[in-house]
Amino acid sequence: TDAEFEILLTAARKRLLLAAAKGEAPPLEFATALAGQCWANEYAFYVTEAETAALQDLRAALAARPLADYDAGDWARLALACACAPMPDYGVEDALPEGAPDLIGAIHREQVAEPQREAEIRAAIQTIGSSAGGEGDAVSAAVEKQYAENPYPRWSRCDLTPPVPLAEALRAELPHLPVSELPDIAAPRVLIAGCGTGLQTMKAFCAYKGASFLAVDLSRPSLAYGIRKLEGYGVESVEHRQANILALGALEERFDLIESYGVIHHMEDPAAALGVLAERLKPGGFIYLGLYSELGRQSVVEARRVIAERGYPHDAAGIRQARRDIMREGDERLAPLLSPASDFWTLSDTRDLIFHVQEHRFTLPQIGEMLAAKGLEFLGLAPPSFADRLAFEAEHGGPEAARDIAQWHEFELAHPEVFGDTYKIWARKPA
Repeated sequence: TDAEFEILLTAARKRLLLAAAKGEAPPLEFATALAGQCWANEYAFYVTEAETAALQDLRAALAARPLADYDAGDWARLALACACAPMPDYGVEDALPEGAPDLIGAIHREQVAEPQREAEIRAAIQTIGSSAGGEGDAVSAAVEKQYAENPYPRWSRCDLTPPVPLAEALRAELPHLPVSELPDIAAPRVLIAGCGTGLQTMKAFCAYKGASFLAVDLSRPSLAYGIRKLEGYGVESVEHRQANILALGALEERFDLIESYGVIHHMEDPAAALGVLAERLKPGGFIYLGLYSELGRQSVVEARRVIAERGYPHDAAGIRQARRDIMREGDERLAPLLSPASDFWTLSDTRDLIFHVQEHRFTLPQIGEMLAAKGLEFLGLAPPSFADRLAFEAEHGGPEAARDIAQWHEFELAHPEVFGDTYKIWARKPA
């Protein structure tokens, strides 16, 4: 997650590829590591026409020989080819020949076997409602298509923490709430509305002791990715369904907690979606929302303007070109996009960040009005750090101010960077 290092690796891959197309073999360990990096970022590195032609020549030469006859140089060239495009599907049932290096086996597992497992999972996912992206909503259909093509976010690992009772978890997020307002629920029912590729689900699974979960998302590929990742951690108890949030009115059950982070701001009518979620809460139930900040996303707004002005295609080639130009041009207005913590370092992340088909941004007063209109009580924000919380309390008269969204708005105006680009909002349905 560093622009200069990515440019270096992009140049190294190009040099090795052009040489490999002429029969030279790269170092196997480096080629394998590069294949892992490029698979993880979904081949986000910029590609020239010369590289595209060289890859075709290299893959043709590799395909001309049976795998059983590969020598060390062939395996190294195959690893490099997998740093440029996914490994050809030789079939899990056929597997790799016995003499294949272990490093190649790791690439095969990641690029062939795991995607095949996801395809099996996709076929078995059930749907809530008549269709996921339908419900008469063209925006949802477009968003579903985007996340089918680019499941988001790609993730490799999740820090595991011992789960704690719901009241204790909420106390950590909302320390200003009195103990009398924290729920005493031993086995909370939790809805993850817009679970994406499972990272939010995994974090929730590690957060709430004794909880049971229903996780829904528009995108079957995203769901399948998440289910496979959770399987790797031994988590098989989460219910997964494909669903548009607008279709959740078909559910009869109500939830103690709903998490919907980074979701409804990509819908045609976020307020309508919030209304559906509010109806799914039990009286006294909590909701956790991630919503884009108008103040915090100015670099994204500028990037979207540049993309529209220059006409970058909304496909892999267009995203690669835009990423390369942003890294090389050094526009200060776009500099926040290159933060190591930014969603800039994989193809799907970049598409979600600056090429998204639908985006709403909010001010805190707007969010306050939307919550109130749906009968929800604002409880507080989760600042990025304890120091930010202390600064807020010092400037606004103590912890009780944390339940006043207007005071948080004043705090953000004084410190525009404090929430990053996404608010972490807590609210409750009155009992």
